[in-house]
Amino acid sequence: MPENDTESTRTFIGGLVALVVAGGLTMMLAQTGLTPVNDELANLPAGVALVATGQQSDPTHPPLARYWMGLPLLVMGVSAMPDHPALGADWHPYGRDFLFRNNADWRSILFAGRAMGILASMGLVVLVAAWVRRRYGTFAGLASATFLAFEPTLLGHGALTTLDLALTLTFVGVTLLHLRYREAPSTGRAFALILGLAAAVMVKFSALLLIPGLLAIEAVLAFRRKRGVPVPPGVRLRVLVAALAVAVVASWAAYGFEVRSLAQDPQITAVREAERIQAGIAKVADRMGIQADTLMNAPIPGYSLIKGLGLQVFHAANQDAWEDADFYQYLNGAYNRNGFRDYYLWTFLFKSTLPSLVLMAGLAAAWLTLRRRRAPSDSRTASPAGPVGSLWPWIVLPAGIYFLACSAQTINIGHRYVLPVIPFLAIGVGIGAGRLWRQLVTARAQGRPVWKAAIPAGVATALLTAHVLASLSAFPHYIAYFNRLAGGIDGGIAHLSDSNLDWGQDLGFLDTDARAHCRDGRHCVAAVFGTARPEDFGTPVVPWAKGMDPFAHDGPATFYVSANRWLLRSRAHPDGLFPFLAGRTPDRRVGASILVFESGGRTPTVEGVLE
Repeated sequence: MPENDTESTRTFIGGLVALVVAGGLTMMLAQTGLTPVNDELANLPAGVALVATGQQSDPTHPPLARYWMGLPLLVMGVSAMPDHPALGADWHPYGRDFLFRNNADWRSILFAGRAMGILASMGLVVLVAAWVRRRYGTFAGLASATFLAFEPTLLGHGALTTLDLALTLTFVGVTLLHLRYREAPSTGRAFALILGLAAAVMVKFSALLLIPGLLAIEAVLAFRRKRGVPVPPGVRLRVLVAALAVAVVASWAAYGFEVRSLAQDPQITAVREAERIQAGIAKVADRMGIQADTLMNAPIPGYSLIKGLGLQVFHAANQDAWEDADFYQYLNGAYNRNGFRDYYLWTFLFKSTLPSLVLMAGLAAAWLTLRRRRAPSDSRTASPAGPVGSLWPWIVLPAGIYFLACSAQTINIGHRYVLPVIPFLAIGVGIGAGRLWRQLVTARAQGRPVWKAAIPAGVATALLTAHVLASLSAFPHYIAYFNRLAGGIDGGIAHLSDSNLDWGQDLGFLDTDARAHCRDGRHCVAAVFGTARPEDFGTPVVPWAKGMDPFAHDGPATFYVSANRWLLRSRAHPDGLFPFLAGRTPDRRVGASILVFESGGRTPTVEGVLE
């Protein structure tokens, strides 16, 4: 059973504080060198704009996490730029001007928003560690915290003003609230579960995938009950119905109980899917036997809520215009129009630290071996799970169903999409490592030889330590982290693209390099990915335009190409955007994601060389 003595509590609190401080500082220091990533310019202004003007700068996601990110900006008095012509119509120019042309320095605005992400990230570490410690002991809780606090994807994306971390925190929170309710059903715990689900849906629409996960848990518990295993009564249908109803009403409230028509939406002609949307509206109106104008002007309660959910479903099913018309997905050097179903298996393989992969595989093998050896009579008392029996459904099913849902969609643009799975892996690692440590403690207490227990416990501890060191060695390039199996950061481009590698985070490194080398007649051109642009930083480069050959210029030239632009393939550009680079390999790399091609003499390496 977990320890409850004062000494173990002090050990846990001290260790957890040290891990949270170390992980938080690592995130804070790493993000200071990164420029705004693509989605930050959609999320960062959104909460401020909605509070100050009542307008949605980007309605594709619910606003709760955006309110959280905007809190320090409202305190700072950052302007919502209410008269900006793109507010409510196109978040790209609005987001750029909000950050770079506001009444405060862009670095201060960005840091304030990112600080809220760092706080939420460390809150997630505390939540997971405290829950595991309560169930499985001090070492288990600290093992979970160590794994999670130094997981590269959390370090990279948890420090950004994006929604992935907020979704992860609420996803884990709702799962644990459901467990708490099922162990001892009560009105108070049911109400907490309902509010938790509402908060998750108000963070990101993909939180709706919690519903099938929770239903799957209920199915497992019903099966246990039929087998005669004592399990508390099932969740009443009205609790789930109430949870969904409250989630919908709360989400609508977060939008200010908006009622709006299609005709009042300036984005209806500006979004990527504008032509298809308008064609669809015409078809629906025709089937209803009414004029398209009548449908366009019909008042719709929760308009932005419905629109955002619809756009997310559309993107998940039809990923065809993200960067270019008929954009192909990329994996391991291959391209596919409809994505790869094994994509996220590969992202876990390449973007997890090697020690963590070995640790997870070893603990999983040990668990399966022990489970086969365990007598059936011991199976119900093998873990301190309380009245619901084994806790594996809560650890496996919500995360597993979420992972399968992500794998089924056509969007293959980032390991960050499965960030909600990672805390459950941390829980599993903590449980396994905690049991190894308890076996060692028990052997010592009983006066038995400890070497058999000391070896696996020592190996687990060594792997966790190596996991931390592997993460720290990648500083500050956690967005573009790849393990040595993938060839490290240099080799990552052979396997994955988009937010796995290049999300516009390296424009600061580009600026430093260009200021040092784009002089004395050297012609510098940049083709970069993301909403932020080199001109926002005053970088002395010429923006690349399709059809331009930077090396047609007389004299020495440097061409900066972000990895996403370099890798892009589509029906319109089956051989890529840069035919003039055919047969050439990059001369060097700036930051983690910007490739450099040069003519007329190479310039000195600043940030690394591609072999």
